[in-house]
Amino acid sequence: MIDIEQLLAYLNLEEFTNIFVYYQDEAIFRYYSNGRFVNTEIPDFLKRHLLNDSISLYLFRKNNNILTFYFFRLNIQNKQVVVIIQDSKDGKYLNKFISSLFENLWELKVGAVQLNKEIDFLRDELNVCEKELNEKEQEVNRLNELLTAKETLLESLEESVSILKRSRQKMLKLIDGFNMPFFSMDTIYDLNNVNLAAGKFAGETNLPRLVGGKCFKMIYNFPEPCKWCKYEEIKQTKNCVKQHIHYEKDGVKFVFEQSMFPIFDQEGNLIEVGEYINDITHQYEILESLRKSEQELVHISRKNIESIDEIGALKKAYEDLSNEYENAKAKIAKLTSVLNTLVQQDTVNELLKLRGEKKELEIKLVKALTTIKNFTREHEENESKIESMAKKSLYSMERLLNIINNKKKIDDEELKKVFDFLSGQILYIKQIIEKQEEKDESKSSN
Repeated sequence: MIDIEQLLAYLNLEEFTNIFVYYQDEAIFRYYSNGRFVNTEIPDFLKRHLLNDSISLYLFRKNNNILTFYFFRLNIQNKQVVVIIQDSKDGKYLNKFISSLFENLWELKVGAVQLNKEIDFLRDELNVCEKELNEKEQEVNRLNELLTAKETLLESLEESVSILKRSRQKMLKLIDGFNMPFFSMDTIYDLNNVNLAAGKFAGETNLPRLVGGKCFKMIYNFPEPCKWCKYEEIKQTKNCVKQHIHYEKDGVKFVFEQSMFPIFDQEGNLIEVGEYINDITHQYEILESLRKSEQELVHISRKNIESIDEIGALKKAYEDLSNEYENAKAKIAKLTSVLNTLVQQDTVNELLKLRGEKKELEIKLVKALTTIKNFTREHEENESKIESMAKKSLYSMERLLNIINNKKKIDDEELKKVFDFLSGQILYIKQIIEKQEEKDESKSSN
């Protein structure tokens, strides 16, 4: 209904006074008035002609005028529509209507040609758009595949991150299990990680309070970097550093074995330095005690060597006394024999002379026995001292070996000191064994 009326209005019906539209299927009759169509009743003289498909023209006399009605029967969208144009006898309105119809058809034709060109242009544009759309769809598909791969990678990374988090938690627990202070700092000495032992050493149980602070302030309570710090050396060499440091805390002196090592990022840049300190105060004191013992043993060894020299002199004196004793014994035997002879001969003067010699020999013999007893006593005392010093030397070496066994790592300087000490002790024990062998040989010869 609206389509045919719009078409008729498009033909510019301002000049037409009477134009009607009849919708046969709905039995609706409308006429054009003041620029629009309105419903109205079907005139009686037209009723019988509207339904007669064979009538296309009808003349009707009204007073002295003859009215002409033209019937245009149309099938629009499967609906029967009759357009009725009322005209005068000469048909001028019909002529204008048909002329307007052709003009509009021409305009529609031209518009259709132009529209076809625009359609072709738009079709080309549509093809380009479709091509671009296909490319975009392919790109979207590629991006979706990439997104799927990234999502898979992300899931894998999330799982890896979860594993790393669990591993880090275990590692933190493991680090907290160390009984030695362990921590790390960045390139401006700010603490990044601290274990429980480091917090205990620093006197702080709340470890997050230490993170972000300067290591020399938080750990060692110094206002500036430690004088023994090897941070700059590590920056230059990228190597680990180990050293012994002396530190006093609350009036107590400590000796620590300090180890520092570099930490790099994926590009090999130094981002952190780790540090842990091991308390070796007890081992250091033992080594100092061993050094003092070594000095004392050297001093005692010198005295013992001097004592051994004295023993040699005493040994010679003992041999001389033994010879004198044997000579005196022989003389006594000889005198006894002579005395018996004199007694038998009753020679008094000879007897008195022999008695005097006997008395003198007895005095010498008593002195010799006293000297031998003194020598024996001093010799036994020296043997006791030598045995005690040998036991002490063996005990010192045993303590040193225990320290070496308990120490996981020993540097070259400590190793040299240990070997020097052991060499001195072995030399001293060797001297004692040689002297003992000489004494045994002397006893066997006597």
